[in-house]
Amino acid sequence: ARALARLPADAQGGAWERYLPDVSLLRVTGAGAAQVFTLLQDEAHSNVGLMLGEDRRREPELDRATLIPGQVASYPNLFFEFAAEETPAFVEALLAMRAQADWLAVVERYALRRTSPRFWPASDAFTEALARQDPLQAGLLDLNRYIDPKPSEAD
Repeated sequence: ARALARLPADAQGGAWERYLPDVSLLRVTGAGAAQVFTLLQDEAHSNVGLMLGEDRRREPELDRATLIPGQVASYPNLFFEFAAEETPAFVEALLAMRAQADWLAVVERYALRRTSPRFWPASDAFTEALARQDPLQAGLLDLNRYIDPKPSEAD
């Protein structure tokens, strides 16, 4: 999972962050216990004092991604699950994203759609990991905000 450390270092000013959902949970499997990380997409704004007209205050060129060991969110938008030896390729694929087709290729290779037979076992694994990480605060994940990325005409 050392390759994941490249993400925050390369995170500002890249084009790849705009494709990320707000909250992604990463599960890196391998020998021993799986490692869990949270990947957050931080959207930059010139001002957050008003609720309306957000698009006029967005500064996408300043968007960042934040990688946090463990799990810090209860409303994941997407699960990524991959073997430890795939971590460098996962990081390279993220950093290379320049178009929606690149993002969809990352989703196809590493993400778990709700229709995947691995989705519910992964959800259970994230829930169990959170219970081990923070037994007093842990609960069930709210998957109402889970997304299913598909091609759009906006890209």
